This record gives sequence, structure tokens and C-alpha cells, in this order.
Amino acid sequence: MSRVVCVHGIGAQVSGEQVKLEQWLAPMNSGLKLAGAAPVSEAEVAFAFYGDLFRPRGQWLSVDVPWLDAREGLLHGQVTT
Repeated sequence: MSRVVCVHGIGAQVSGEQVKLEQWLAPMNSGLKLAGAAPVSEAEVAFAFYGDLFRPRGQWLSVDVPWLDAREGLLHGQVTT
């Protein structure tokens, strides 16, 4: 079981859980050290990644692709309420 679960915010459509984990692990351990706590290993951290749900598979992102809003996500069946 993971000791820490990380959840990203908006703007992570072209990333992935391993990329985010690599970006967050060192800063998180720095903060834990400053707080006097033990660091966590990569094996102790789970990353809940959902950014890919906001873009269809097999399509490239470009400046011509408009930002999606919640309404468009519902229309494409990618977001459940």
C-alpha cells in the first residue's frame, strides 16, 4: 500500500504518471526533510493520473486544438457526473 497518493491538477494532458512522479518526488522529499520527516521512496508513492481522459487517443495537440471545457468533455463522453 502506498504511503502517499499524488493527484495532478489541470494542464497534464500530454504527460503521464511516471513523468509526474519523477517531477514531484524530489521536491516532496525536500519538503519532508525540512519538516523533519523521513523521505518516501518511489515505491511508496502512487500517482493518480487522469489527464489523458481529456484528449482523444491518437490525436496530436497543437495550437489549432482549442481548450476543452467541462461541457465539451461531457459531450464527448469523457467525463462522468
